[in-house]
Amino acid sequence: MAVTSTKGGAVQPSAETARRLRDAFAAGDLLDLRVGDRTSSGDHDPGTWSPARVVAADVITSLLLGKVDAEPGQVPQLFLAGAHIVGRLDLDGAEVVHRLHLIDCVLEQELLLNDARTRTIVLDGCRLPALNAEMARIDGNLVLARCVASKLALLGARVDGILALSGSRIEGVDGVAIQADGLTVSNDLFLREGFRAAGRVCMPGAVIGGDLALSDAELTGPDTSLNAGTAQVKGHLWLGPTLTVAGEVTLHYAAVEGRVHIEEARLGGFGATRARFGTDLFVAAHARCGGALTLTGASAVGRIDLELLELTDGAALLCQEIQAGVLELPRRMTGPLDLTNARIGVLKGVRPPWPDRVSIGGLTYDSIDPVHPASKQIDWLRRNPSGYQPQSYEQLAAMYRRIGHERDARAVLLAKQRDRRRTLPWVERAAGFVHDITAGYGYRSWLAALWLIAFLAAGTAYFLGSPPPPLKAGEHPDFNALAYCLDLIIPVIDLGQAKAWNPHGLDQLVSYVLTLVGWLLTVSVVAGVTRVLVRD
Repeated sequence: MAVTSTKGGAVQPSAETARRLRDAFAAGDLLDLRVGDRTSSGDHDPGTWSPARVVAADVITSLLLGKVDAEPGQVPQLFLAGAHIVGRLDLDGAEVVHRLHLIDCVLEQELLLNDARTRTIVLDGCRLPALNAEMARIDGNLVLARCVASKLALLGARVDGILALSGSRIEGVDGVAIQADGLTVSNDLFLREGFRAAGRVCMPGAVIGGDLALSDAELTGPDTSLNAGTAQVKGHLWLGPTLTVAGEVTLHYAAVEGRVHIEEARLGGFGATRARFGTDLFVAAHARCGGALTLTGASAVGRIDLELLELTDGAALLCQEIQAGVLELPRRMTGPLDLTNARIGVLKGVRPPWPDRVSIGGLTYDSIDPVHPASKQIDWLRRNPSGYQPQSYEQLAAMYRRIGHERDARAVLLAKQRDRRRTLPWVERAAGFVHDITAGYGYRSWLAALWLIAFLAAGTAYFLGSPPPPLKAGEHPDFNALAYCLDLIIPVIDLGQAKAWNPHGLDQLVSYVLTLVGWLLTVSVVAGVTRVLVRD
């Protein structure tokens, strides 16, 4: 039977338990202090445990630092379950050559590994105030499974294996749950299987050699719940399924060589300014984002597919200066859309109903999918909060021409001239209006023909009933009302009628009107056709 002493009312470590731990360590065996403890209710309250489960942190430290020789043919490791570890487990600056594996243990004070070099560390189902491993090097894996801690400090740490925090709950101190600036993980980093962080998870500048995966997890830190700005992920970034992030996921200036895969996630916001994606950013299943989704200056070698992303509460989609082979917009969004100076190969998902504000100045693309008639697509251009942007019309017209939709291209360019007219002084607006109704700025030259026929018919009918007197009696051809009106309306022809007759009064006024209309139609058609030919 283990002998446990008391001092000042506090339970002291058992000498017998310490001896058993040394023997198990030397043999590389598990010492399970849960076996035979009928007083334990299976919870993590050491007050319900047998005193024989108390282990001094100093004993563990001495074993890990090589104070006990291994049994012949065995590899020593500290493999302990169900212990109440009293005192501080202080391995700061130590060179630990043995594995540390604790199961269902309660640590009275924080585990210190600052500037230490260790082998694989596994904490499974443990409770501890904190794990401080700043600038530590783990030659193996670092696993915290089903653990409860207030904070993890991993600034500048290096893990030459996987870092797994599956099922753990980090309660946070001063709003921070994990501080891992400059962390390096040679393989995968997992936050999943029920992982909970009640503070910010900060890993700016981290280097992840494999995947960074968050699934079946909840991050409730304020403002920025996950900060991975300037991080490098050599594999894929998995956000979901079943991921809830109360604040923003920040990837500003990060580089993900694989795919960013978002699935069944609820995000408070998503920011990836100037981030680089080696393949795709892909929303694979319905996801929600309650704050702005910012991709300003981001680039993707493949596609950015946001079709299944729902931006709630009028959240904005900010894609200024992005570069992507394909950009697919969300199916539903009511907030602002900013594509200023973006460079896209195929722009997909451009469909009504349009967002109220669409900023597209400087946007370039090769094609739009689906292709809508110009009558619908022009309304998209007019939602630009910056007002008239001529490049946007030219870009859309060029796209229509590339796919052979010449009529739609002309409709867009006509809309461009009409919208431009609204920005001009009143004199130029008036001239533009005349140009529009007479020839559609050269894109509807058939209007001039209709006007010509209308005025020619009206003039002919008038002069049939009121022929003018001859200029010189006996020296004139027979009067022909149609030829006379043609002479007046078309400046470049001379049928000899206009010079032979001398209208007075109302006849003279009608002649002046027909002549003026002829010049207006001619100038309008010539100016419009010239504009079209010069552009083409």
